[in-house]
Amino acid sequence: LYKNSKINTCIASGSFRTDAMVVVPASMGTIGRIASGISSTLVERAADVVLKEKRKLIVVPRETPFSTIHLKNILALDEAGAMILPAAPGFYAGQKTFDDLVDFVVARILDQLDMDHDLMDPYQGWYSSAAYIYIMIYLDNAATTPVAPQVLDVLKDSMNSDFANPG
Repeated sequence: LYKNSKINTCIASGSFRTDAMVVVPASMGTIGRIASGISSTLVERAADVVLKEKRKLIVVPRETPFSTIHLKNILALDEAGAMILPAAPGFYAGQKTFDDLVDFVVARILDQLDMDHDLMDPYQGWYSSAAYIYIMIYLDNAATTPVAPQVLDVLKDSMNSDFANPG
C-alpha cells in the first residue's frame, strides 16, 4: 500500500504495468480533478496515468444527486475512456440484505474487470407482470397469428420456468 500523498511511487508511472484501476468510492472532488487532469494525490495521478496509457479505469461515484458540474465531469471521464459505474444496485436481483446490495455493486465491478466471482449469479431475466399479460394475450391469439408453433412452445416454456423460479 502507498500513502495517497506519495505521488512519486511506481504506480504513478506509465511504465508501471497495470491492467486496470478502480476508484471506489470516488468523491466528486476526485472525479473533477481526474477529469481536469489535476494530479495532486497518488489516486489522481495513477488515474491520470491509466487514462493516458489507454488502460481500464473504473470510477464509482459516491454522491447523489448529481449537479450539472458533476455530470460534466463524469461525462469528461467517460469521453476520456473511463467506465462510470455508479454504486446503484439493481433492485431486481432479489437482494434481501444490505450485504446483498453491496455484493451487487462489487460483482458489477468484478464483471467489468473480467474477474470470476461467486457474489451473485448472472441475471437470467424474468418478465414483469405487464409483459407476462401481454405475452399471454399474444399467445392466446396464436391461432390467428403467423408464428410457428415451435416458437410459441419455447415462449410458453420460458415464461413458465421464469415464473416458477424468478430469482
